[in-house]
Amino acid sequence: MSKPSPEIEFDDLEQLSLIGEGDGGSKVYKAVHHPTGNLYALKQLGKSPFQDFYSKERIHHEINILKHLDHPNLIKFYQFFDQDENFLLLLEYLNCKTLEGSHITKESTLSDIASQVLSSLAYLHRRKLLHRNIRPSKIFMNSQKGIKISFLGPIFSFLGGFSMAAYTSPENLDLDLNQRMDNGYSGDVWSLGITILELYLGSFPFNCGRKSDWEILKQTIWHEQPPEAPPTASPEFADFISCCLKKDQGKRWTVEQLLGHPFIFLRKIGSRKIQGFLDASNLAFSDSRDHTSAALSIQKTYRGWKGHKDFLARRQKVIKIQAYVRGYQVRKIYKVYSVASFPEESGIRWHQGGLGLRGFGREKECVNEIEREQVQKLSHRLKFEQARNEAGYRLASVGDFPDEHEQHQGNFKDYGESTVPSEPSFGSPISSSTTWTLTQEKLLESALQLFSEDCPNRWEKVAAVVGGGMSADDVKNHPKVLVTGYQISKPKQAVLTSGYAPLKHRRSKVPTTLIHVSPEEFRATVMKWTGSRNQQTSEIAKAKESPLEPFEPGSKDKRTYCTGGKKESNKIATNLDAEFKNLPEYVRRCVTYCTLFPLGYEFEKDTLVQLWIAEELIVAKAKEKLENQGGICFDILVYKDYIVPSRFDKLYRQQKYKVNESKCSMWYFQQGFSEESYVRFEEGKLEDISRKTLHLSLQKLDSSHFEALKNCKQLRTLLFLGECVPSINQLPRDLFLCLKSLRTLDLSGTLVSGLPSSIGCLELLHYLDFSYTPIRILPRSIETLYSLQTLKLRDCFALRSLPPGMRNLTSLRHLDFDIVRQLNFIPKGMGSLTNLQTLKAFLVGREEGCSVAELKDLDNITGTFCIARLENVANVVEAKKAALNSKQYITKLELRWGEHRYQNSKAEEQILEYLQPHTNLESLQILFYNGSLLPSWISNPSFTNLASITLCNCKNCYLLPSMGELPSLSILKIVGMAGLRDINRLFCRNYRSQGLKAFPKLEKLTLENMLNLEEWTGMENGDLPCLLQMSIICCPKLYDLPLLSHFKALKKLEISYCAALQSLHAEHQLPPSLQSLILRDCPKVTERCRKDGGEDWFKIVHVPNIWIDDEEISLN
Repeated sequence: MSKPSPEIEFDDLEQLSLIGEGDGGSKVYKAVHHPTGNLYALKQLGKSPFQDFYSKERIHHEINILKHLDHPNLIKFYQFFDQDENFLLLLEYLNCKTLEGSHITKESTLSDIASQVLSSLAYLHRRKLLHRNIRPSKIFMNSQKGIKISFLGPIFSFLGGFSMAAYTSPENLDLDLNQRMDNGYSGDVWSLGITILELYLGSFPFNCGRKSDWEILKQTIWHEQPPEAPPTASPEFADFISCCLKKDQGKRWTVEQLLGHPFIFLRKIGSRKIQGFLDASNLAFSDSRDHTSAALSIQKTYRGWKGHKDFLARRQKVIKIQAYVRGYQVRKIYKVYSVASFPEESGIRWHQGGLGLRGFGREKECVNEIEREQVQKLSHRLKFEQARNEAGYRLASVGDFPDEHEQHQGNFKDYGESTVPSEPSFGSPISSSTTWTLTQEKLLESALQLFSEDCPNRWEKVAAVVGGGMSADDVKNHPKVLVTGYQISKPKQAVLTSGYAPLKHRRSKVPTTLIHVSPEEFRATVMKWTGSRNQQTSEIAKAKESPLEPFEPGSKDKRTYCTGGKKESNKIATNLDAEFKNLPEYVRRCVTYCTLFPLGYEFEKDTLVQLWIAEELIVAKAKEKLENQGGICFDILVYKDYIVPSRFDKLYRQQKYKVNESKCSMWYFQQGFSEESYVRFEEGKLEDISRKTLHLSLQKLDSSHFEALKNCKQLRTLLFLGECVPSINQLPRDLFLCLKSLRTLDLSGTLVSGLPSSIGCLELLHYLDFSYTPIRILPRSIETLYSLQTLKLRDCFALRSLPPGMRNLTSLRHLDFDIVRQLNFIPKGMGSLTNLQTLKAFLVGREEGCSVAELKDLDNITGTFCIARLENVANVVEAKKAALNSKQYITKLELRWGEHRYQNSKAEEQILEYLQPHTNLESLQILFYNGSLLPSWISNPSFTNLASITLCNCKNCYLLPSMGELPSLSILKIVGMAGLRDINRLFCRNYRSQGLKAFPKLEKLTLENMLNLEEWTGMENGDLPCLLQMSIICCPKLYDLPLLSHFKALKKLEISYCAALQSLHAEHQLPPSLQSLILRDCPKVTERCRKDGGEDWFKIVHVPNIWIDDEEISLN
């Protein structure tokens, strides 16, 4: 809202003439303001009707709202005067008439009127204001077709009386029809529909007439079908009226949706633009060589329209033009690369730009040998594959246009099956026996990041990382290293050079050979490949095949040794030694640290990386996350089998790992590390260990051992593991006074119920794990651990609060525990912890320092994040300050309100609108939301990674947005949306996306506990092409489904507790792909699907597994 206008004194105004009379005896005068000479409209209203119904406070509150409104299509309200028997309203003066009695048959004019009225209504609705009085007499139009509507709020508009009733929606005539569904906004849409139709017809749309008896008018609006546009109207206009005049307000379109209706936005494209567009289209499809450039220019000129709704009106035309252009581009690539037997010449022509579009551009007939040798580098296998895959993608992009597709199908087939050219001969030749595996190429990328160009013995170290028998020469002469354009210069990017892109980056089914990914994505990809590889090579394979068995040589710490013959052991040890010496120093230190873990000890990847970081073992470049570099180090060790997968933890959904004891311990002793540094204590006397020990893990412990620990004053790591964990129920109070050098302390799983306050003396402590303990309270002294980076409190269910001074721990990077289940409230000032990456949830409070605005600067939060108790968000200002759209590392977001709230909160709608996350989001959950409409951003196609959406108990929502446009959505679950009555075409697409397949990647769809859902329509053949599983559960009023035979990929279908459902809607049979059908408590459907004579048995007889009312139906 704008600032109110400056005050105008009543004595400075002079009434000039009467310009109109309004409802309830009101009069409007033309007035002049003498100090400025400005003209105004002065509306005079009798006081008595208002004083009988409204207090002075209410009236002045209404006046204050009106003063702040400012929209180009609203008549401006300036001032209010209380004079004797009248109220005087000073308004904007308009030198034009209303549309009362107008007859407008030109649809473009009606579109302009509707568009401007909708714009003003959208402005009011966003501010939670209802007009309630849209009618021709309230709409003013000037000679330039500019529209202004009169809005005086609910108090000063109620004098409309009977004239208002003619335009009132059915639900507002009788509140019993609302059924708690009306939000008021739909009434304005009905009034607009009646108004626009009246202007088109030249008379009131209902047969009874606008001035009929009140009861007759009321009964007519209630019981008659809504009026429709006559046959002479265009389909767009008729549909616009139909969308406005839905008798069921739950199905009536909103203002925002109507602004995207074709009747509105099709006419916003200027005639000159349309003509230029069509002229360019004709040129683009001309066969003349002179018009080839038109095909390219049309793509360039109209590419900027892609984000504009005007472009979408003619989208199919543009796509076809682009398809034509791409056809030329594909043919150009064919001409360069189609002949596999001439890769060098093709590379030369590509490099020198010898070929233009359709043969345009210069061609060099003579190429000297030096140029040939240089350009041969560009025709190696990777460049060839890149071009071939690019051509494949372009061909796939024109798949919807048969003519274009067939035109290039033959060429692409020959081209795609052509032989990949061999590697060029330049520099030191690559042996024909040297084969680079996919994983080795990925490791090469990682190694080139680890070792900079000035690193001593760089190529030997890179070769050691790659493994597989590759030598330094092999690495130096790899095309990635030699060819310009493949050299890695940016350490934050890794280049994947063969295979398929990760799923969320695929644009089509055509393979892509050159994709830039972030370090996180790179590590995930490496893990995917290394986790599925079938064999190992070189030293790693030999080590795995060697007979390695643990034995006890009598040493104090019981390390594992290799048995299998002295000769074999020495051979393996030599290989491992050579392999390890070529790895970076910090990677070797990380492996050494792993020797602290006992045989079979399991850990998570993130936990080990955090331990490495706590001990400052990880080295990273400026502005690069230590966790990213630690993840790369971890992936290399997994590939090298120093760390191996153990099992998958289903509870926490985390992969568990363990150390390959044979490799780590053997290398440890081969290097002759001093036992003073790393000690894994299993039995014996703890007093015997050196006082210079830095890193210690304990597997057995008694009370006397704590005294020995106090002597290890240089100790940096203290891990309580294995059998000693359950025996620890108390810590000496002075223990930490003696261990002030501790960086890492792991007490997880112990029975300690409290920490001594002396823990505050550990000023260097980086890592503290107190998970799975019965601790009830953390000492206040923790607030002074200013170096603490990781605090783990998983499953400490007796702990209900954190110390109030948590905001002091500004170095904290990981706060790892279930905040929603474990805490009653969040400490104040958490917004100070700007380095936080792991924060599972935030509990919104009403107190200062606990609001959602605390999230403003927490932009490093990574992975899963939940914002709970959103009912405590005071206003939209707080929601906007949270700045969720700047938190690019959150992949899974849960927005949760409190349960057991039954009022319809309109404020929640605007709050949720401002809680828009970053477009990198992959999973979204919205729980217990009480608004009537879901946010507009939830259907925004820019969420290209969004793969899962769950809407749970959003009981007041009555309309589903067009989520069918989300390109990567694979899982959609809607539960407990009691306000939803029907699922229609808007669920799949809006008018701006006509012709596109809805839900192109959706695989699993669940509709559950939808108590008022009656029908599901609007699906088209080709929608949900990938749907595998569909569950419709507890929808007792649902009587109609879309045509199930359209779901070509469906494998599992479950329909339970849908008593009103009539039948399985299918043309002939359910999809042939269906493997499982479950019907439960659907009496009408069950009767039709009986094996002995059911009408629909033929539709399901081909399904292998059929269960009806918990009984398996035999097909024999």
